Amino acid sequence: MGKWYGSISNTISVDIEKAWEMAKFGNLACWDPSAIKSSDIVWGDGCSEGSTRCVMFRYSDGSPGSLYERITSYDSNNYTFTYVLDENPFGYENYKSTFSLEACGDGQITVTWSFELDPMGDYDEDTIVGYIEDVFQRRISLLEDASYY
Repeated sequence: MGKWYGSISNTISVDIEKAWEMAKFGNLACWDPSAIKSSDIVWGDGCSEGSTRCVMFRYSDGSPGSLYERITSYDSNNYTFTYVLDENPFGYENYKSTFSLEACGDGQITVTWSFELDPMGDYDEDTIVGYIEDVFQRRISLLEDASYY
């Protein structure tokens, strides 16, 4: 059985520099405060390989959770970074995600957020992939909203 893949790509009306500043690795809680309690950099500078963030979040029932994500590739010239989940409560194994911005002109950018992970035992691929894509879709919309402030 191979990897599971997913990707969301949307064009939003935000200046690329402003969106890149907002999307910094340690800023996730700034643009998704309803789900993310904090996203602090616990190792590194947040914009280089090896930098690690601890994401404290709330499950849908309000109970707390946490995970650790680590940058494996960071390219500020091309507005992209890739990260992996080092520790997570979801059972994802070998999870890797890439976040990127691309200027489209006229104050618009395309945000692409993709991922891959190993299959998860008894779970349905469409359910897991759909759930992660829904989270990314919501966060892209939140990034657009937060970039106006």
